[in-house]
Amino acid sequence: MTAGHDYTRWDVLDARYWWAAHHHAGQWSDEYRTIGRIEQMGYRPGRIARGPETDAARMIYADRCHAHGCTHEEETDNGR
Repeated sequence: MTAGHDYTRWDVLDARYWWAAHHHAGQWSDEYRTIGRIEQMGYRPGRIARGPETDAARMIYADRCHAHGCTHEEETDNGR
C-alpha cells in the first residue's frame, strides 16, 4: 500500500472490493469470493458507484493495478 498516506479500513475495503469487481473471472473465482467476504464485513458501495469512492481508496487501487501491470483509471474516477 501507499506509504506515508492516511487511509482507513473502509478505504482498503473499498479498493479491494472494486479490484475484485473489475478483475474477477466469474463467480467461482477468488476475486468473486473476495467481494462476498468484504460485504460480510459491512462494506457495500453506493448504488451509483463504479469504482473506489475516496482519494485514499483510489490510490490503493492504483497501487494494486500498478503491481499487476494494468490501468483502469476510467473505472476509478467515479464520473469525476
